[in-house]
Amino acid sequence: MRGVGMLLDSFNVSMRLKTVLLVTTALLCVVANESAFGQAREVSEIKFVGLKHIPPENLTHVLSVKVGDVLIEEDLRERLTNDMDKLWQLGFFARRPEFFYEVDERGRWVVTIRLVEHAVVKEIIIEGNTAIATEEILSVMSTKVDQILNKAVLARDIERIRELYRDKGFLGDVESLDFEETTGKLKLKLIEARITAINFAGLKKTKEKILRMVLLTKVGDLFNQKRLAEDWRRLSNLGLFKSIEIETRPDESGNGIAVTYKIEEQRTGMASAGIGASSRGEFVGYIMLQENNLGGLAQKLRLGAEFFERKTWEIYYERPYVNSRGLMLSTHIYNTRFYREPRTAWLISPQQWVLQDTLFTEEREGIRLTLRQPRSKEDRRTWYTLGLRNEDVSFAQRRYVGGTLQEVGPTQSQGRVMAVQFGYERDTRDIQFDPSRGQNSIFNIEIATKVLGGDHSFARTYIEWRFYRPIGKGTLKVTRELQIPRSLIAVRLMCGTAIGDLPIFENYFAGGPENLRGYSIDRFVGKHMIVLNTELRYRLNPNVQLVLFGDSGDAWGGKYAVDFEALLRGVEKRRTSMEPKYGYGVGVRFATPLGLIRFDYAINDEGKSKFHVSIG
Repeated sequence: MRGVGMLLDSFNVSMRLKTVLLVTTALLCVVANESAFGQAREVSEIKFVGLKHIPPENLTHVLSVKVGDVLIEEDLRERLTNDMDKLWQLGFFARRPEFFYEVDERGRWVVTIRLVEHAVVKEIIIEGNTAIATEEILSVMSTKVDQILNKAVLARDIERIRELYRDKGFLGDVESLDFEETTGKLKLKLIEARITAINFAGLKKTKEKILRMVLLTKVGDLFNQKRLAEDWRRLSNLGLFKSIEIETRPDESGNGIAVTYKIEEQRTGMASAGIGASSRGEFVGYIMLQENNLGGLAQKLRLGAEFFERKTWEIYYERPYVNSRGLMLSTHIYNTRFYREPRTAWLISPQQWVLQDTLFTEEREGIRLTLRQPRSKEDRRTWYTLGLRNEDVSFAQRRYVGGTLQEVGPTQSQGRVMAVQFGYERDTRDIQFDPSRGQNSIFNIEIATKVLGGDHSFARTYIEWRFYRPIGKGTLKVTRELQIPRSLIAVRLMCGTAIGDLPIFENYFAGGPENLRGYSIDRFVGKHMIVLNTELRYRLNPNVQLVLFGDSGDAWGGKYAVDFEALLRGVEKRRTSMEPKYGYGVGVRFATPLGLIRFDYAINDEGKSKFHVSIG
């Protein structure tokens, strides 16, 4: 038994020795392994696993770990972790990149990066777009068919789509996107903001229904900032409001836009009466009633009369928006008197030339009907006009004798004029009453014929072009919606010509504040006319402007266009060709409810000067 015990003790000692040896060996292996990974080692290889379409060299430049770097494990792991962030941000991969590393047989680092690429885009589907065509949306996207999907690029594409909508005045966004990795189908679903309510605040006289006819934007339409700006311009051009502000906000549902027009109305009615002496030495009384917003429907009515030595009257009525398209109707019934002041005139009786202090008293009694139709509901900048004129005309020739205006010969009837007018107008001005930019082009042709019952047959053509452009960067704030330039250039070109049996009162006249400043009103007369006006305008404030101007032009042709200088020499000679006349000067403009009141001081090319006052 004693021998057995000794054997057992010997066995236990042996087992303990083996256990110690095993533990010691394990510890030595761990220490050895830690020594292997803890020491600085060279990176011998970087392998990419899972690439199908992306060349490895396109990725290595992103990594901070390079082949040949000598790194300890801690630095290697930290750099690779950061590099995985960089690779993920490239946008090419469906899952976040992963890495692992090991030591090769020569004691160097071998790095393996596992990647899962997005599929190649085989089809791009755009849904929900109504404002902008799919082709135009695709054209701004960098993501293309037959390219590997890149979510970073796609994110930039979404911002480009938003910007495309903003540039066109819309509000649009990508509501959702889906990419099927198995089929390569990329689907973008867009959402576009729509107008869900249009409200008006501040109206007292004007009816909402006429304003809703004026507006281009309707409830249910896509929200469009440019269309709202056009609506602001349309409302402003009614001439009924002091200020208009547009407020936009999300509606209660959060899915649409509610628009509110905050309007301050201005006085639209005017009544005046008076008694006085005219510049012609006449004792005149007058009365005028005018309303520019009759019934709150933007209708215009003007009643006017003069009495005592000058007896005239007129009734003018204008109704806009006769139909939803924007047809405008105007009627003018009148018995009026005009004064014409050509420098030379052929006396009615006796037939001789007078050289100064001569004028015509021109009386017209009749009616004019005019229809103006815009090209469409959307395009109310292009207008077509049809007009009818039926009037009797007579005139007496007068001159100053001893400071008194006296008739020279009897009043002469010139018969009836029956004419039809066709017109075209293209108006891109921002504000019609005091524009800062844009153009206005007018073409009219009027045909008078005996076939319609008149006493004369002739045709007159008239062309007018206006141009406005800001200069400099200075602006004035008028309202929250409107800022106007301080300085601008304004140009107007007028051309007219006539053929046929043209009575004197249907000739063109040049001279005076409306065309050729520096000369007397109607100084030049003829069957043809060209006048060019150029102005440099500077606004001191929204209601006051300073002006430098230059005018050039002439009226010539026909039996009434006489060469005044030749006549002074006793030679009767017709002015058969244009001889441009010039005027230049300074002026000031005041904006009023009646329109612009203009004061101009001009000097002509004969060295004489004139002071002009006009309205409009």
